[in-house]
Amino acid sequence: MGGATTNTAGQTPSTSTTTTTSQHKDHKDNLFQIHSCVKIITPNIKAFHVSSKGFGSFSQDSTSFIPAPENAVRKDKCLVLPIGLIGKVTQIYDSIDSDSSLPLQVKFTPGESGTYDVPVAFTMHLDTSEVEVVIS
Repeated sequence: MGGATTNTAGQTPSTSTTTTTSQHKDHKDNLFQIHSCVKIITPNIKAFHVSSKGFGSFSQDSTSFIPAPENAVRKDKCLVLPIGLIGKVTQIYDSIDSDSSLPLQVKFTPGESGTYDVPVAFTMHLDTSEVEVVIS
């Protein structure tokens, strides 16, 4: 018969897909937590869901932003994230309770992204292998 399931304590489990107790760690065994600063460690990650003002990449020599041409093809209408770009974890999805294959939601904000200054704010889902916790 239908009805809500209960856990061993007699409580109905939460339907939320986010948790702060997930034990996701980076390659250095640092624990990801909400509000953790993380930096990109994987090359050529592309963010396609940024506004057109954010399409482009960063110069490897000067870390300055290089906008994509107005007539760029679809595959170049994105922001290519440089290694070292810093963002903040805003959500952690528990892989057991969620079907999300990218457990970290990270926000990148102009003026708060380390050496690189992103042209627009955006949030992106990332895998634990694509970022590492910044220890200050």
